Amino acid sequence: MQCYKLLPPVGVYKQLSVNSYERDTKKEFPYYQTINNVERYLACCPGCSNPIQIVNLYNNKRLEADQRVQRMHARHCTTPLKGFPAFDQTAYDECPFSNPMSFSGQSKKSKGTDDSELLSILFEHTETVLAFMRNVTGIKISENLFERMLGKFIESDGIHFRHVNKFNLPYSFLYMSGNQSVNFQYLNNGDPLGIESEINRKSKYFLVQKGQVKKKEHTSGAQIRMYFTDHKSVKRQDEVVQKMTMVLHEELSGSENTITEKTIEFDSSYFFNTISKNQRLRTSTKKFYGKNI
Repeated sequence: MQCYKLLPPVGVYKQLSVNSYERDTKKEFPYYQTINNVERYLACCPGCSNPIQIVNLYNNKRLEADQRVQRMHARHCTTPLKGFPAFDQTAYDECPFSNPMSFSGQSKKSKGTDDSELLSILFEHTETVLAFMRNVTGIKISENLFERMLGKFIESDGIHFRHVNKFNLPYSFLYMSGNQSVNFQYLNNGDPLGIESEINRKSKYFLVQKGQVKKKEHTSGAQIRMYFTDHKSVKRQDEVVQKMTMVLHEELSGSENTITEKTIEFDSSYFFNTISKNQRLRTSTKKFYGKNI
């Protein structure tokens, strides 16, 4: 993984770099320890709070199986470490950085699990969740469409599934939002996913004019719809990369036609990093104006 946090009560999620790690830890115990005559660099996992070790922080001695030098990264530690809590296997099994679960899984969290953090993110950072959804799909998801997707997510009891977490919320939200009509939606500026050309080239019932998905003449009742499928996690060097497929298809009077399928690759840690930054900015503002709010 390319992230870390310090021991509680700090626990702020950080992107891994030599400079940030040195400044945060001040090169002090328990983050710097000599174990078996070798200096080790330690921290906590942002996903499960278990101890992690920073690999190749100052050198490039650790190699891949094919002898390629590994880049700097962090890995979970299962052995006992001075100054750190004992390794929690249950937390590790559900950690989004150890073995990301399939979005199509049906396993739910244990009864009594506190989902207040997820709900807080959904309530307080709705605009950020929506911004990520728009970026992923290439579609300027309208408020009405977002409400329909939210309704499906709630109907599916999405907040209680084990694969839904604070790092992947926009992506798992999309995956669990069902099959949604995108009639009359606008595309993102510049159409980075190339959706406009795909619709104009392959669609029987729709075209894109001035950035908006519109029906062709004499196609009353036609629908162009979007859904997500085929979520998978792929190991790439020392990182787990997640992918899913967005499908756009159209239908009219029982006839169906797949317009395009887009493989979307995403870094789930980027979302949580964004909302953490937003929260720090809000906290800074409240520090100065809080008494007057």
